[in-house]
Amino acid sequence: LIGRFLEWCGHLALDQLAHVVFVASIRAALKLEQVAGIQYVRDLIFVDFPNENRVRQVLLQLGVELSQADQDMIVDKLGGDMKDMVKVMYALRRGTPASLAVEDRIVEATQLVETEVRRLATAIVQALDNRALQLEAGRRFCRFWQLMVRFSQKPKIPRSELTDAIFGVQHSQELTAYIE
Repeated sequence: LIGRFLEWCGHLALDQLAHVVFVASIRAALKLEQVAGIQYVRDLIFVDFPNENRVRQVLLQLGVELSQADQDMIVDKLGGDMKDMVKVMYALRRGTPASLAVEDRIVEATQLVETEVRRLATAIVQALDNRALQLEAGRRFCRFWQLMVRFSQKPKIPRSELTDAIFGVQHSQELTAYIE
């Protein structure tokens, strides 16, 4: 029944008869995507992270005994980043201490930043023969550096603020690539 409904929704969207909007959790959206070829006619839009109260609710429903200090540390270090939160929840269910699970996420993020800095710096060096490419590579490096500076000063920043202050509309896809 759900498959037929989704096919009908896909038909409406493909034939431009209507806009079809599903508001769902990420998990439910990914399940919907697997049914009836809907992944070919959809745009997934992920909204900002859940608020602190929602994150605490999820932690309480996890089925793992967490101290208030552990909950506070997870919320403080990860906020509502659900990608990291899911990894931490799996680690906690396997018996990994909360501090180690969060530290793993931080180490992974640090490695990603180091890799990106190295890649951007290499692009500048490799473009030595082409002044225009070198300038664009340098500008991209500077945008990334500004992004990291902002996040070091303030861990939760609205996407619109980053677009306005650093990337502008013309480089918004660059921001999207960094965030994903």
